[in-house]
Amino acid sequence: MLPTRSRRRAPGLSLATLLATLGTLAATFLVLPVAPASADTRVLCKGFAQCSSMGYGNANYSRYYTQMWWRMYSGHNCTNYASYRMVRAGLPNTRPWEGSGNASNWGIALASKTDQTPMVRSIAWWKDRNHVQVVERVISRDRIIVSEDHWGGDFDWAEVRRGDGSNWPDGFIHLRDARVQNRSLPSVVGSPQVGVPLTASTGTWTPSARVEVQWLRNGRAIAHAADATSTTFTPRPGDVGAQLSVRVVAHRYGYLDAVRTSARAAAVVPGSLEVTQQPTMSGFPKVTATLTAQLPQFAPTPSASSIQWSADGQAIAGATTPTLALGPDLLGKRISFTVTATRPGYDTRTVTSALTEPVGPEKIEAVTRPRIYGSPLLGETLRLDPGRVNVADPAVKVQWRRNGVAFAHSSLYYSPTVDDLGDRISATVTYSKPGYDPVSWNPTTPHVVRSNPRFAFGSPASRQVAVRVVAEGVSPVTGYVTLTDGTHAATRQLGTNGRTVFTSRWITSGKHRFTVVYQGSRLVRAGQRTAWLTVDR
Repeated sequence: MLPTRSRRRAPGLSLATLLATLGTLAATFLVLPVAPASADTRVLCKGFAQCSSMGYGNANYSRYYTQMWWRMYSGHNCTNYASYRMVRAGLPNTRPWEGSGNASNWGIALASKTDQTPMVRSIAWWKDRNHVQVVERVISRDRIIVSEDHWGGDFDWAEVRRGDGSNWPDGFIHLRDARVQNRSLPSVVGSPQVGVPLTASTGTWTPSARVEVQWLRNGRAIAHAADATSTTFTPRPGDVGAQLSVRVVAHRYGYLDAVRTSARAAAVVPGSLEVTQQPTMSGFPKVTATLTAQLPQFAPTPSASSIQWSADGQAIAGATTPTLALGPDLLGKRISFTVTATRPGYDTRTVTSALTEPVGPEKIEAVTRPRIYGSPLLGETLRLDPGRVNVADPAVKVQWRRNGVAFAHSSLYYSPTVDDLGDRISATVTYSKPGYDPVSWNPTTPHVVRSNPRFAFGSPASRQVAVRVVAEGVSPVTGYVTLTDGTHAATRQLGTNGRTVFTSRWITSGKHRFTVVYQGSRLVRAGQRTAWLTVDR
């Protein structure tokens, strides 16, 4: 059907001439009407003003729709709008084909660019409806959002769903499909060094996109490396001297992929063998003793390493094993060892242990240190284990002490008395042997000597429970006691005679099972007692 302004017959023109003229116009302009939307098309907005207010743009077509684009009819017209959008996207304002400009002809004239795949900014082509639309969003293979103008109608946005097969464009024309836009370039984050992970900053993209990463070595894709396509990459020894960069491909359904490559980073330098555990040595620096090196640990693990012992900083000839037997020639010297580690692609690393004390004469060493067993309580017996040393037949001397002061007792057993209450018991164990430096250890008890509590409680009056705590050698016992029947509890401080009385509403007459808990003091250890008690009425 012709546009209204083309229907009126010009005076003096024959019907044949008019038909010929109209045929020429049909090859230039859109002349067929647009079919109404089906049930599977939902209009989202209508008119420039309403669409704009709802956030649906028109790429400034509202300013330019009175102009002709690609020689299409100006004004509200689907082909003029689609042509404008293609010119706005960068194509010249010259129709890219010869022949009819009718919408029904677009997909035929541009058959090589037409397929069944919707893309953002592709042209949805309806052959039988003689209509074209611009794809704005691709939600799925069967659902798109389009913007469109209509001959004899108005501009709108609509949602198109694939229904029974009849309400779906006959094809999509790809002239200037939208591509994912890069807003900030990818970059390599970190200092390029063998063994140190680098991070690929994948840049920012509009709209948000799924990205694929490929690391490049001197501009060429790195192959056969598990992390060459991840966002982190660890340079290998073979990368020394190379410049690394990262190529990012951004994917978004409905958009053309975009590719960006970062700038090349500085050349990769050799790695550093990091010391994760410093070297140490075991053994005492005494003549006739043996020192053993605990070698340092490195990350990554070296491919080779060597050791060299030194005395006062001078290498000891032939001392290149992890153990060193000390002889008289090393007396008074300070011993150390140096480990040299190597690995391809890494700088050589040397680490030296701390110096020992000057090598001295033999010294008695403990195999197991002396220790006092038992609880420092009245009525208990403490046992002294003198330990063992690394020499045969040593002389052993035992001296017991009270608060560090020696008292006459040399047995391996000791029972605290009332005189020891509040005092810390310890012992000095001394080992000696001709030719050895004597050595002493001072084991001690964990706390001062204390007495054990004893409990007495009864019911002196209605709804009362009296508690008294006594202990050998301590008068009176001080501190706090708690009375509980398993459900209720109360805590009170002992009086001057070590006694207190509990009066609580939950203490009722009758026979009850009470527990008294004493919290302990400096001279009396904590304890408790549970018993049945009949409370007076």
